[in-house]
Amino acid sequence: GNEKKKKHSDRCTVMTIVPCSSECLPVMATLLLLLIRASTTYANFTSGIDGVVSLLDGHVLPVVGLGVALTEDATFNAVTYALSVGYRLIDTAAEESYGNEDQVGHAIRKFYDNDTDGSSVYVTTKLWDSDHGFWETLHAFDESFFALNLTAHPESNPARNGTIDLYLMHSPFGGHIVETWDAMLYLRSKNYVNSVGVSNFGIPHLRLLRDHGRPLPAGNQ
Repeated sequence: GNEKKKKHSDRCTVMTIVPCSSECLPVMATLLLLLIRASTTYANFTSGIDGVVSLLDGHVLPVVGLGVALTEDATFNAVTYALSVGYRLIDTAAEESYGNEDQVGHAIRKFYDNDTDGSSVYVTTKLWDSDHGFWETLHAFDESFFALNLTAHPESNPARNGTIDLYLMHSPFGGHIVETWDAMLYLRSKNYVNSVGVSNFGIPHLRLLRDHGRPLPAGNQ
């Protein structure tokens, strides 16, 4: 598979592993679990399959997750298998990029239907570049929200209330960064998302938000 190392802080490195195909996912998942179980504990991060890392806004993110950028038509099966072996973070993106939010949502709802432990799945999705702008962002979020349709059995577990855990601006290259960020902050203020962040941002893009007096992202993927 393809590996990309992401610097989370000066104390730890978070690695995202993207499977090369659905056939190799079981092998990769098993190897990853063995590596995680053998890992050490950092000050801002707990190891193991149930480990978490803190975001800037105080929410926590599972350290083990599945990214579905390359799973295409095999997304449902890939997510179903990942959840069955203990993954509790699924990372997807809007229709224009990954194009599989509906499959992710279907797999998570099926998992909830068969789960008796009250587990919750942490879901990340992303705003595509062509949807930048305040109103465009709100419209694009609606499409992602309804495609994922995460509202399975909220009465049995309040954490399963349909809220998206982390909504990211996929990149700064769509422009209108401040207006887009304002829309994402609005979504967070209305509790449609728990955390908002960015992806593929450089230091100048983060400084732009700071210089306009906006809160900084919870994270930069």
